Amino acid sequence: MAPVLAPWQAGHEIACCLYLGALVGALRALAPARGRWAFLPDAALVGMLLLFLQSYAAGYSDAGSLRWYMVLAGFAGALGAHSLLGPLAGQVWRALLWPGRALGRWAGRNLLAPARRALRARRHYPAGTAHNLLFAITQGGFFKDLRRRSIEELCAHDFDGFAIGGLSVGEPKPVMYDFLYDIAPQLPAGKPRYLMGVGTPLDIANGIAAGIDMFDCVLPTRNARNGTLYTSQGKINIKRKEYAEDDSPLDPQCGCYTCRTFSRAYLRHLHVSKELLSFRLNSLHNLTYFLDLVRRARQAILEDRYADFLAGVAAIYP
Repeated sequence: MAPVLAPWQAGHEIACCLYLGALVGALRALAPARGRWAFLPDAALVGMLLLFLQSYAAGYSDAGSLRWYMVLAGFAGALGAHSLLGPLAGQVWRALLWPGRALGRWAGRNLLAPARRALRARRHYPAGTAHNLLFAITQGGFFKDLRRRSIEELCAHDFDGFAIGGLSVGEPKPVMYDFLYDIAPQLPAGKPRYLMGVGTPLDIANGIAAGIDMFDCVLPTRNARNGTLYTSQGKINIKRKEYAEDDSPLDPQCGCYTCRTFSRAYLRHLHVSKELLSFRLNSLHNLTYFLDLVRRARQAILEDRYADFLAGVAAIYP
């Protein structure tokens, strides 16, 4: 799946477009300020502003992002061509080119710090210390070249396992999955692979498909405390009034204590009454569901039908 190009990935590209726009504006500023063509800078400024707003409202997509950059470049050119702003084009050029360069330097510099800390931790805690395992966390943000560099530097050392950090931090799901399927296979196959802070049932199913072995996330218990429960029939918000008189079990296919003992109506009563027992019963069920999810994933792998399992999870949790 092709990644959606997001604003945080595009610092250098935007800077280049703005640089081009400012340069064009500086050239056009040399045109006569009077005459029948003198209205063009103002007309271009208004027109490019309208196109910019329309393109921004259309959202980001593979094609939309390119159009957005080009409109942004033209808008900057129109600004530079304006009779009042033309003389400032050189300053605009330098000011707008700086963020793209600074973003690359910042990402590269911050990539080195976690690697140094990981190697220092390995020196102070050799393998087998206190019967604990030491994992190295690979980083790199949303730059695949920096991701590869982090993996190469850390995987050259004998850590007990390797983690992927910096995913599922608000980026669109297609971007997350694109990076996940690219990063996970690069980690050593003979060591545990750990995806940090993930996630939903579909995230976990995709992580397993990419080669991830371990996950951690607050989602099952945090959502349980908020009344959101995960079942074989999909996600349920137990706060909804439709469950006030529902005597059926929460999930007929779940064998946890909550599903075997209490009805949806009683679970809703506990939640709306703010009974602390609600937190415990809901958390017990959600944890059971996620454990059962990975058990079923393991069985699907053994039976060579994981693609069908992944499609089934995607159908329930799109």
